[in-house]
Amino acid sequence: MKKILALLGAFSLLITSTACNENERTAPSEKTNAVQTAPLFSYKTADIQMADDFSEIISLDKRSNYILIFGKLHSGIYSGYITNPQFSEKKAFKFTPQEGETVKSAAVMRTGKAAVMTCLDGDTLLYVLSENGSIEKTLNCGEVIDPDSYISLIASDDGFFFSSDSDKMYFVSSGGEYVEHIVTGDRTICGFANDSEGQPAVLFCENEKQYYVTLVDGQLGEETFCGELGSNVHGFGSGCGEYSASAVFPDGLYVLKGAEWQKRSDLSDNDFNSYNIIACTMLAENEFAVIISTNSGGYEMRLLTERDISEVKSRSVLTMSLVIGKGSDIIDERLKKFNSESDSYKVELVNYGNTSDDMSQCFDALRRDIIAGNAPDIIKFDSNIPVNTFGSREGMFVDLYTLIDNDKDISRDDFLDGFLEGYETNGKLLMFDTEFTVSTVSVKEKFLNGLTSWNYEQLGDVYRNMPEDMFFSSEAASQTRSDVFMSFINYGEFVDYDNAACNFDSPEFIKAMKFIGENEIGLTEEEYLNGEMQYSGNYYAEIHRADKALALTFEPVNGFYGFREIEQGYMGEPTAFIGYPTENGCGNYRRINGGYGIMANSDNIEGAWEFLKYYLFDESKDPRFYFSGLEKNFEEQAAESVEEYIEVDPETGKEYSGEIFVWHDNGGMHFENGASPELHKTDIHPLTEEQQTEYEALVREAVKNVCIVDSTLISILREELVCYFEGERSAEETAEIIQNRVSIYISEQYS
Repeated sequence: MKKILALLGAFSLLITSTACNENERTAPSEKTNAVQTAPLFSYKTADIQMADDFSEIISLDKRSNYILIFGKLHSGIYSGYITNPQFSEKKAFKFTPQEGETVKSAAVMRTGKAAVMTCLDGDTLLYVLSENGSIEKTLNCGEVIDPDSYISLIASDDGFFFSSDSDKMYFVSSGGEYVEHIVTGDRTICGFANDSEGQPAVLFCENEKQYYVTLVDGQLGEETFCGELGSNVHGFGSGCGEYSASAVFPDGLYVLKGAEWQKRSDLSDNDFNSYNIIACTMLAENEFAVIISTNSGGYEMRLLTERDISEVKSRSVLTMSLVIGKGSDIIDERLKKFNSESDSYKVELVNYGNTSDDMSQCFDALRRDIIAGNAPDIIKFDSNIPVNTFGSREGMFVDLYTLIDNDKDISRDDFLDGFLEGYETNGKLLMFDTEFTVSTVSVKEKFLNGLTSWNYEQLGDVYRNMPEDMFFSSEAASQTRSDVFMSFINYGEFVDYDNAACNFDSPEFIKAMKFIGENEIGLTEEEYLNGEMQYSGNYYAEIHRADKALALTFEPVNGFYGFREIEQGYMGEPTAFIGYPTENGCGNYRRINGGYGIMANSDNIEGAWEFLKYYLFDESKDPRFYFSGLEKNFEEQAAESVEEYIEVDPETGKEYSGEIFVWHDNGGMHFENGASPELHKTDIHPLTEEQQTEYEALVREAVKNVCIVDSTLISILREELVCYFEGERSAEETAEIIQNRVSIYISEQYS
């Protein structure tokens, strides 16, 4: 068959090696249960234009010296290309299915021939194509697989292995004499691939563990346990040389050597994420081909080649901590953008979530590394590891005030009044962020009799005057009393972190407990466990619009759009953001749930600060989400809240009026005669000038009223509150126990 397309000369210049083991540099080894801290490889990419012809790519397969890419062309025709690992030659073939026939998968054979699997009238068919693309043999496997199943196919020397929906595996001999079901147990089939010798193998996953199993004589062969990287495998493909296989996991690109996965790249230098990759194969030492499903719905095939060592060495590598679960996708567009634009620095993420299945142990591992001085350059703090809990060891972190004060681009005056002060530890800025939300309590104005703030006595008056069929809050209909209490109090008012002191035995805290307990607001633990919720699901809008609940506490205000969403979408009437009951007059507050800091022993504090400025001060964010702590950006957000939302067509650049709305339904309400839920759409309109002024003042005041979120402190509160709300002890006794426990905790962690 005539060659369809010759490889572009410019592309061929980017191929740096065509056989394994030519490059003496080896990848850093990583134990599967350890955090990767060694420098990773950086890859440049080039477009392999064969993928541009496809509207859908079904298979990428490699065997021996042949690579197959197969799928549906934009014209609707099924076609495939067979090429070599250098992409210097290729031939094309077409496959025309019969009427009603569904094409499922394809594979390449050791001889360079292709095989295509389809479903027709319930039967599974396997076609072996000659080198010129004509059908050489047809194997009818019978009613084996569901036509709607996802199918993977791979060729062996004596037949074909294929899987159905990642849980069933079969073998058919090359002569078509039999189809045999292979018992896989409870294990998930995460992919088929050929090793560097062309030996087919399967990757099984079971309870986060992975097993690489060769396929011999139509059966499972030798099995190798190869780690605990999880079952979320975006792409699994052939290996090369001493590497059995290659794979793309959520945190990057790996190769399998013996029984150990070695991480090659976190792909942070590239313009795609790991979840975009649907297939991969290893071509040579530090050279891979990947199929990418683009965010716009198209497909691309890229060649990944190691960057020149001089180019890599010209950039300093910085590391930043992260704690997310194993097998989770790491999506950080701002970091990738920084890495692609910076000539001086590259930032790599270190996921401590890979150290254990127990997340508390993962945070402990990060804490130990911080104390030992072995932590990444940049630390991402959160409620599980607040910066203040390092107490007198605050010298381990850079006082960011020293960097701000010496920075020509930014100063303390650029932030909202009180914004930076809320992050301080003993007068030092050990961490910060530039975005925030406001926690509040929302109540329809008609129920408040003119109140703009309240204490617990005033709250009691409002509560006693509620209509009889009204819940105190939408959460009270579906949450325990402990949950309702925690959503209706700013516990930060009772903690003095700078002095490592607290006053949970104060009259105000006891008043709050008694208000919930004595009025039996919320469900008992037994009612909750028995599923005795009055409303199921997140149907707060209909509950409030129907005046079935007084207060809305679950929804933090993320930005000026949040005020509009709550009043117009959830309440449907004029609403007061009255805040939490308090004696200090400011019931709205800013929750600090972490931030970013720099280790004092970092070898490149200047680079870490350069990255954080880029990372945190990015102005490309949607102004509807999250308040900005920068005065200039905050003022722009306030000004935009009274304007009609304008969208821009990315293709033409033309501006048009964007529609903003929320959907809500009454599916959580009880219906008679089995009536179905109704879906409603509510348009969201800009704020009035008067509302904008009111809400801007509210936010500026709330910025100064801070609650530092500490998951351990929250756990102590919840554990003890249950005893009071279940009637096991009095409010005073419970408050005293909470006071003692929290006092011990903060004296140990905050002093």
